[in-house]
Amino acid sequence: MAEARRQPLYNIIATIFAKHDQYTGQEPPDEYLDKVWNSISHLEPNMTALENANVGDFNDVIKYGLLKSKLGGKYLPVPNNDPYAGGNPAINSPATLRTWMRAKYQRETIGTQQSAIQRLSQERFLPTDSPNTYEKRIRPLLLGVANNDATALSFLKNHLSGDFYTWMKIANPANIDAYFTELKNLWLERNPAISSQASFQQISTSQEIAPTLQKDDFKIRLARDLSYSGIATDDATLE
Repeated sequence: MAEARRQPLYNIIATIFAKHDQYTGQEPPDEYLDKVWNSISHLEPNMTALENANVGDFNDVIKYGLLKSKLGGKYLPVPNNDPYAGGNPAINSPATLRTWMRAKYQRETIGTQQSAIQRLSQERFLPTDSPNTYEKRIRPLLLGVANNDATALSFLKNHLSGDFYTWMKIANPANIDAYFTELKNLWLERNPAISSQASFQQISTSQEIAPTLQKDDFKIRLARDLSYSGIATDDATLE
């Protein structure tokens, strides 16, 4: 009976899920899971209604099964218990699946958490970076790291230099999420697009002015030399 009550929702979800590739580690698990679940989030009131009417009709175990159906490659089979977490808890909900996927992704893509932290300490916010490209590169190194981890936060602040470092030190974000948010705010306040445009215009103007100044300087020197010979030195003659 429960299966029959869920079937109309299953049909809708199957159509939506078909638009997403199977997860094989092509992106950080949080990004993938958020994207997939957000695509069916408008159905959550229906899920809740089913669960409220009949306990177990659409609980976390069912939601876990939906997300699990999108895994492939090295992420199958999903073990019954998480071998990476202390106490090896059961994997039977979206939250426990997410935790296991984070640890699995880190080991498959980055290495152990110790090596991830070592890489984090060597990273920098590059001149070619924007806050988005930087965060996309750094976030995988923070999988499994507590949001308020003081050591990781210190490493992140040291990625910055110049004004960004000074401003971030003044802002003093309380955790990792706040750090990335503050970096985006500082970036917008600095307005690099306008700054770059102004620099380009300044360079272009300097390049345009320089030949003119050189030409005028030559005319003055030429006029001085010709005057000694009694030759006319009007602009038409000098051009």
